[in-house]
Amino acid sequence: MKKFLNLTFLECIEKFQHQKTEIDKTQLENILDTYSKYSNDSHIMPTLFVLNYCTQKFALVSDNVKKLSGYDVMLLREEGLPFFLNILNKNDFIIYNEKIFPKNINFLNNTPQQEHSYCVFSHDYRIISKDNHIIRLHQRNTFFTSPETGIPLLNIGMVTDISLFKKDSTILHQIEKITPDGNETHLLYSETYYSETCLFSKREIEVLKWLAEGLNTFDIANKLVTAESTISNHRKSMMEKSNSKNVAQLITYSIRNNIL
Repeated sequence: MKKFLNLTFLECIEKFQHQKTEIDKTQLENILDTYSKYSNDSHIMPTLFVLNYCTQKFALVSDNVKKLSGYDVMLLREEGLPFFLNILNKNDFIIYNEKIFPKNINFLNNTPQQEHSYCVFSHDYRIISKDNHIIRLHQRNTFFTSPETGIPLLNIGMVTDISLFKKDSTILHQIEKITPDGNETHLLYSETYYSETCLFSKREIEVLKWLAEGLNTFDIANKLVTAESTISNHRKSMMEKSNSKNVAQLITYSIRNNIL
């Protein structure tokens, strides 16, 4: 698997598409059973998932994902990874893509393949719900890897809503190993990354505040002494970042998420 060292998540996904997906069902069931135990012990019901890297589809998403995010389970299963990346906070994904995932792959490369199913990787990130709320999630997952190459074929794990407990934009990345009986967990690696504290830039927030006051593009351009096209680009950028279809939704999103 050395040829995958230091590649980003997106680069690896491109390569994973061409791998065979022969799966040891017994091993898969054992991993799922481990996460089911975590689920039963938790005071907050997590959402279980199985993401097939070769097809970029979710082979499994538990039904409570709708309560978590507002999105229907069938939408996630049918649209798969591209849809999930679209609702994922862009800054958080940059950190996962360029820093967290490569470290996970490097760790797997230096761990015997038969021990991969006992390795648990976790990190925090934010998604945008169907009603334009920011949801902070904690994910714990295990990679199901090819016995021949060690290449990840499936990502199996669970996500839990931690919005009530976590308000900042830090991302905690950890790697743990569980004992074969599942009774003990040993922390092997931990690092904290810092994502941007706000989804919008300082200039975008200036434009946003004037939009909330009811000013149009021409008036805002005059106040900020810039071109109307620049104001339009800022507005478009904020709408894309927040998945808003119009200015009214953008302002509502900003109020709900304490930006305004």
